[in-house]
Amino acid sequence: MKTIFRFLNSNRLIQLLVCIYLISASSLFAQETGLIVYVIDQDDSAIPGAFLELVESGEQGISNDDGKCVFRQISGTITLRVRALGFVAQLRKIDGNELTKNKITIQLEEDLLELGEVVINSTAEELAGNEIFTPDVLSFESIRATPQAVPSILGQLPGIRIRQEGGLGSNSNIMLNGIGGKGVKIFVDDLPAYLLGSAFNINNISPNMISRIEVYKGLIPVEFGSDALGGIVNIVSRYGNAEYIDVSYTYGSWNTHQTSFNSRKSLDANDKFFVSLDGSYNYSGNNYWMNDVEIVTDTVNFNTALGKARRFNDSFKSFLGRMQVGARNISWADELIITGSYSHIDKEWQHGIRADVPWGEPISDEDSWSGAVTWREHGTNNRWNIKVTAGYSYHKLHFVDTARKTYYWDQNYQYKITGGESAIYSNGTTPELKTNTFFSRGSINYNLAKNHTLNLTHLLTRDELRGRNKAVSQDNQAKFSTPQTLLKNFGGLALESNMANSRLKNILSVKHYYSKAEGLDYLSTRAEFGDLIKTTSSILGYGDVVQILWKNLSFNIGYEFTVRQPDKEEIFGDYITIAPNAELAPEKSHNLNLGSEWESQDHRLSSGVSLFYRSTHDRIFINALTYGLSQYVNLLGTETIGGNAYLDYNLLNGLNASFNITYQDITLSEADPAGKLNDLIGARVPNLPYLFGNAQLSYINDQLIKKGQISLVYDFNYVNEFLLSWDQKAKDPDIIPTQLQHNINIAWLESKDRWSIGFECRNLFNAKVFDNFSVQRPGRSFYVKVRWFLDLK
Repeated sequence: MKTIFRFLNSNRLIQLLVCIYLISASSLFAQETGLIVYVIDQDDSAIPGAFLELVESGEQGISNDDGKCVFRQISGTITLRVRALGFVAQLRKIDGNELTKNKITIQLEEDLLELGEVVINSTAEELAGNEIFTPDVLSFESIRATPQAVPSILGQLPGIRIRQEGGLGSNSNIMLNGIGGKGVKIFVDDLPAYLLGSAFNINNISPNMISRIEVYKGLIPVEFGSDALGGIVNIVSRYGNAEYIDVSYTYGSWNTHQTSFNSRKSLDANDKFFVSLDGSYNYSGNNYWMNDVEIVTDTVNFNTALGKARRFNDSFKSFLGRMQVGARNISWADELIITGSYSHIDKEWQHGIRADVPWGEPISDEDSWSGAVTWREHGTNNRWNIKVTAGYSYHKLHFVDTARKTYYWDQNYQYKITGGESAIYSNGTTPELKTNTFFSRGSINYNLAKNHTLNLTHLLTRDELRGRNKAVSQDNQAKFSTPQTLLKNFGGLALESNMANSRLKNILSVKHYYSKAEGLDYLSTRAEFGDLIKTTSSILGYGDVVQILWKNLSFNIGYEFTVRQPDKEEIFGDYITIAPNAELAPEKSHNLNLGSEWESQDHRLSSGVSLFYRSTHDRIFINALTYGLSQYVNLLGTETIGGNAYLDYNLLNGLNASFNITYQDITLSEADPAGKLNDLIGARVPNLPYLFGNAQLSYINDQLIKKGQISLVYDFNYVNEFLLSWDQKAKDPDIIPTQLQHNINIAWLESKDRWSIGFECRNLFNAKVFDNFSVQRPGRSFYVKVRWFLDLK
């Protein structure tokens, strides 16, 4: 691996990339005429992500959010094959008369059998066949009938491990092919989710708002404008020409209530103008049982013993409202959308980063407002297209921790002299943070020639934080009120080339990452603020990815030098469980990915294998300072070697089985020679699972029950034991044990799709399940969801 690393840093790599560019750009010429194909469903709504192929030439395409796909240099009679997840495939001959119109519409019928399954679509022909960046695509058409939460659905994908710190509303951490935490970015409709407020966290967002989720692993498309290291999760909202009202209610264990309202209505007969409304409400007491925690056995001397107790200060309540007003196909825009959203969260805090000592009274509330305008337009013959978004968001967080008490897990407590259960300040803490964020994103695609497309993307964000804390000293209050700012700027350029009738594809990219931060120094030993520290970084990234298609096989190989800039939470902290670190440096990583996918001719069996290598410097790692407080720090260097594999098999009509497994060995490769971690070079990084997998069995039948369709899904999650801390040579090291979790989902959908009812049992055998810093997650729980859908067309 050291030889590989030296090569990745050498001039030979730059020379190789230049050669690839020259080969790719060998035919940038030609005027084209083309055919525009619109793919729609039976409700005349656009079908994004449909796979299209010209049988005679092998040229392939995939429909965009408007259901549109463009082919160039078409002549004579052609045969067009169209497929989309959840729809019956169609093979259509198009003669010269139809081609003279330059536009055709393909209407697909729903495949009821396929829609009923909770399936993951990432086959070579349906996605890899067209996109060199091959995302796993998770359709939510059938999932909306079940009570499943988004994290548990995502966790079924190969290479993904969703880590949560508790029940509903707790923080979620996505691990993806050896990269975790904030190295994996979450987007909502191509925008970073944090710009939209905490209610858009994957643990809070309603599945009824989602059309599909796209997961990009390893190499990241330039058009996202992202500084992600390991991947992107892009949540795509429900979209298209449909008009509907969709209402659902879920009730479950731990006094959980979830409601969702979604609607869309055209404002004119041609659907040029429309309005959509989305809203959701979530509440849970999260009072599940904790095992092996300290409870009081003697209320006089407060002697304790390990026992079992319920969580008691962990309720979570959130509200989200979003409105979109848009116009399509007007004289100066293909699309113009104005979006406004508001979210509110009330949260009780049961403990800090670790669950050793419970908190009994700390609470917080959050408010987020955001607004954005998106404009999209394309040129003649779709030669170019541009999409621009600009917006503003405001976020306010208020946390209160002033109780002069020390709580135990059975809710007994002792009075103490100092205030605050988090023990940061002697009088407790009441931070109030206000953050103003301005953002703009622009992306341009330009077709240089038939087989070459150039993309230029720019993303700019500026965060300004102001705070106050009445519980701290006057000197700390004055410093805390000083504005802290973070400016991040991304610019990326990519050239995509298709050769050999799209059987050979290449994307060469260059990215520039710039950041400028002004944040307060934090003296953790005295819990005091220091002076304002200014830092800047400017780093150039680059990469290349190649895809080869051969029959029903696809091969991908790619290299990228990429950067992840610290975000506002990592630099500023949240002044609750995360202390600031104004001197945090960007992560830098050399990523190498190899993968292959295969699908049988009858589409019943598909499989894939991928291998990955990461050499990461200045890796950002969350470090526990106390039981209640943590801080993001740079870990200098880590090396990751791993891989994952999946298998999906349609056993019988309606019966489908899938399996995936991931191994990732993340070790410390560099450390400060004077630091205490120097003796741990080569040791596995703790608090990160290294072996995990999932299996699923699903069955769908529309004849078993009259006037409806029933689906049954069983899934199994496995995580091998892993170390909690660095004490790897200790006789009795802290270990998070092996975990096995079984889940069952049953759903019934009325024949006209108007009603559905779903039932879910999570953690069927009530296994002890732990996660980040060994925080216990909920045991066996039950949920029921009722959904009503009305088609307004």
